[in-house]
Amino acid sequence: MTEPINDLCLRLGSEPEPDAQSYQVGGAHYRDMAIQPATYVIRNAIGWAEGEVIKYVSRWRRKNGIEDLRKARHVLLLLIQSHEAADAAGEE
Repeated sequence: MTEPINDLCLRLGSEPEPDAQSYQVGGAHYRDMAIQPATYVIRNAIGWAEGEVIKYVSRWRRKNGIEDLRKARHVLLLLIQSHEAADAAGEE
């Protein structure tokens, strides 16, 4: 018999959270790194766009190959263009 969803949610909510660094959902392309990109980004207070570039460049050989490098290039271009637009508008 299936456990009612409310009972399941209550039971799961009472279990301690696992250490996020000890497992990975959807592969092992970060878990096997000496320093996971998320850890590096958080500890260095790096912004979203920069963190995405670090993530894609760090995993490209283990996950999506050239596609990840293209993703990194796309996010980097977004970052460059947003800063160029801010500079042109006299913002910082």
